[in-house]
Amino acid sequence: MNILGYEERLIYTTHPWLVSFYLDCPPNLVLSGVKLQCPTPTQRESFLYAAKRGDITWHAGPMNMQYEALDASMVEFSLQLSEDMDARIYQPRQHRTMSQRDVPGMTQALLPILARHGIEGITVGVNTVSSPPAVPKIFQWVYQNTSLIAMWHPGGYPLHPGSFPSIPIGLSRDNCVTFSEFEEAMCFSFRGDNQGPPQSVQEVLTSYEVVRGQFPGAYVQASTFEDFVGAAQRIKDKLPVVDKEIGDTWIQGISSDPNKVAQMRAFFRARTDCLESGKCSNIELPVYNASRVLVKLAEHTWGLNSVKDSVNWTNDLFAKQLENKSPNFENVISSWSEQRGFLDLALETLGNHPLAEDVRQQYEDLVPVKPDLSYYEKLSGRNVSCVAGLNFGFDEDGSIIQLQQLSGNNWASPTNPLGQIIYKTYNDTDFNDFHDQYVYTRFYWLQIGKWNLTANCPTCESKIWKTKLMNLYQAKAGTCDILLELSMLEERASTFYGAPTTIYIRYYSLKNSILESDVQWFGKMPTRLAESISYSFQPKLQPGKEWRVGKLGQFIDPLNVVTNGSQRLHAIDKSVTYKDMDGHGIEMVSMDVALTTIHQTVDDVSVLPVPLAPITNISGISFNMFNNVWDCNYIFWNPYKSSEANQKFRFAVLFS
Repeated sequence: MNILGYEERLIYTTHPWLVSFYLDCPPNLVLSGVKLQCPTPTQRESFLYAAKRGDITWHAGPMNMQYEALDASMVEFSLQLSEDMDARIYQPRQHRTMSQRDVPGMTQALLPILARHGIEGITVGVNTVSSPPAVPKIFQWVYQNTSLIAMWHPGGYPLHPGSFPSIPIGLSRDNCVTFSEFEEAMCFSFRGDNQGPPQSVQEVLTSYEVVRGQFPGAYVQASTFEDFVGAAQRIKDKLPVVDKEIGDTWIQGISSDPNKVAQMRAFFRARTDCLESGKCSNIELPVYNASRVLVKLAEHTWGLNSVKDSVNWTNDLFAKQLENKSPNFENVISSWSEQRGFLDLALETLGNHPLAEDVRQQYEDLVPVKPDLSYYEKLSGRNVSCVAGLNFGFDEDGSIIQLQQLSGNNWASPTNPLGQIIYKTYNDTDFNDFHDQYVYTRFYWLQIGKWNLTANCPTCESKIWKTKLMNLYQAKAGTCDILLELSMLEERASTFYGAPTTIYIRYYSLKNSILESDVQWFGKMPTRLAESISYSFQPKLQPGKEWRVGKLGQFIDPLNVVTNGSQRLHAIDKSVTYKDMDGHGIEMVSMDVALTTIHQTVDDVSVLPVPLAPITNISGISFNMFNNVWDCNYIFWNPYKSSEANQKFRFAVLFS
């Protein structure tokens, strides 16, 4: 536009992850049969020239992310990408600002990490239909000794800019970031999902005219997030302060692909251990490039947005679609496989680096194997004493209703079960209640739920299905190695829905302070009907102890969440604690499952992100091993590969 003589200018903002892959493009990358088209050297030089001029810029985050799905080390690397791209154009960036669109929120545990990377601002545009966190348009977000300028936009990124000054749409004054004591405003000319830059000079000029109409007499210029956040530093101390967790009310989607999440966490653990031990460095090209690929795993789209079928819900009709390889069903499966394929690509990128073998060893530990019953003897009762000092009592459903330490401290009871398998199915009563609470506008259907379900499955139930303890075993050697075999109490849970036919839970302990467990299920049938399966812990509550959820190296108070934030759903990095100020209590560790549900009652296991008002009491937590309540962007049934009808998950309880 400068060459054409216009005073107006276009600055195009993009994601640094895309910039990184554009400038350092893998030449032979093929996804879903399509080869990535890399730029020519001339195109790369043209891009760098435009970036040095400031015509193209990028924000501080890699792309639109769900950061809770990563570990802290991977978050650090994801933010390094934008720094590395800045270095490519020899322009260190001041007042770095991270942008996030669509995903409604993020965790306050990010703030210390952002501060270490010099990030001073966050701008979030909430999905049009999703309930926006109840925070000011611009505020100081404070956590521990860190604060930054945060800007949250409800009801869109915003929406696309209007075509006329009289119809501003996303460029209206209300959609701009303003503050009563600040003479500057920031407006967004966002074109919508995957729309790319403006298609004409006239489109750019129209955006200018629309904004001029909203701010008569103001000087309007193209800008960057950093320019605005830099200018806003002088009024930062005047901004309202928010010191609460916000969280992510879309985070339940990550449990829709349990095998992917387990492998992600395994890869992240191996990578972090390798870096911390000094065996790896991000300077090494294989490690850097593999990490670059791994970042994509926490991007918020895990597949196509719909299977485009609102009729074939029941298992018999659904099975026919799979058998006939209906194209719309095959397409969504292909998209899920493509997204999970970034794990394979990251491992391939490592080549023969020692980290690759560490990852493979981690993967081997995820393989489900039916227990060798010859190692055990069957017990006639439901009480077990261990030489390690723990005494167990089990209920008819297999949950622990007595867990007594040598000290006499008993953590379980019939009303406070531990290690309970909870299989839940959902119908439109659940989804209608959810939509009544959560949906911000009726601009379109949010797709949390199953469209047209009642009409095609009138007998679908909203129900928690009980398990039955079939057999209880203890290792013949007399060690604290206990095995439970469970099935569903009602066969319908496994035939009409998708509950596993058999579940094994193994508890083992070598000392009084640690109880480890493996949960393995076998024979899970895929279903499109809404379901979730969780592993629940409802310990006997004790005075002086408080709950904390571990996220990105921090422990967050789940009772300190903003209205419309994620009250009950959190993705943990390692564990949830229930301890007093001196550190006495229990820590519940999850190796392979990220999604954690906060319970207000024993049966409060729904993975729908309501209520939206802050909760005031916690009865326990559950680790959600799988759910398919989303019908957009995530996985709609599990398993989607026949080889994954069996799954394994590892947990531990640490006593202190």
